[in-house]
Amino acid sequence: MNVLLGLKTDNHLSFQCAFCPFTDAVIKSVSDHVCSEHSDYVFATAKAPMPSGDVLYLCCRHCDFISHDKLSMWIHFEIYHGIAHVLLGSAVAQVNPPPSRRVVLKSEAPSLVSTFFQCLDCGFLVAEDRHMAEHIVKDHGGTSPNCHGCFCKARVVSLPKSIPTGVTYRELLGNKYAEFQNDVFVCIQCSYRAYTALLAITHHIFSHLKMQMVFVCNAEDCEHRENDQVSYIKHFKSHHMSQIDVKMQCSVTVVSASDNIASLKECAFENRKGAVLCFSTKRTATHKMYESSGRR
Repeated sequence: MNVLLGLKTDNHLSFQCAFCPFTDAVIKSVSDHVCSEHSDYVFATAKAPMPSGDVLYLCCRHCDFISHDKLSMWIHFEIYHGIAHVLLGSAVAQVNPPPSRRVVLKSEAPSLVSTFFQCLDCGFLVAEDRHMAEHIVKDHGGTSPNCHGCFCKARVVSLPKSIPTGVTYRELLGNKYAEFQNDVFVCIQCSYRAYTALLAITHHIFSHLKMQMVFVCNAEDCEHRENDQVSYIKHFKSHHMSQIDVKMQCSVTVVSASDNIASLKECAFENRKGAVLCFSTKRTATHKMYESSGRR
């Protein structure tokens, strides 16, 4: 499980949490920290090993956290600085847009639809994913482990045409038809349906999050800014690759999607504690670039 990043500096190897600056020389200590302190986000660690090729190290502009993964950085801004509202901070009071009139299914009735959804909290059955999202938000809300702010988790049953007629919904939810049952993650703000939590939160970030990530050059006397990672890599290669004997890096913050990053002087968002994160502070002095030993 990729819960940490291996960092090496001055021949000293340490390991960093995937979501916050917590570090330790012992891998298990960091792994235990992630599972206990960030249990709501462990699903986001189910990622591929560290990529090869052009790896851009993302250094948080407001603390000593380092990552090479944008999703981990988005989550970091939420759980450590309280400003990104990616998952837990994205609670929606109602499904938007409101779904049409819902069709409630009775568990003992013979199945008449090829796909239906079951609430994992109370067993409620409906024929549409939007109606299930509405039910979970309105009837269970923040008390349910299946309501994750920007998406809801439910069970979906998709039936092949070979299923005999007259089989009830209750029977279809039994072990005999387990191969047709799957967990599904329904976006609260649109009709998108994902089959992993990782895909659901990625969809939310790139489709609904009204913020942008800003990549700021860490090279001395250069404050070049981009809101696109590929564009920043092109800048770094063109202007600094031959000048700096470090791995490709930048400092990162998040701002409103409507902000003009060229004239930005501070973050447009206050965190949940009411503090505004300063944009103008350079992180170069704090971030000594590390040789990465790869994700574990």
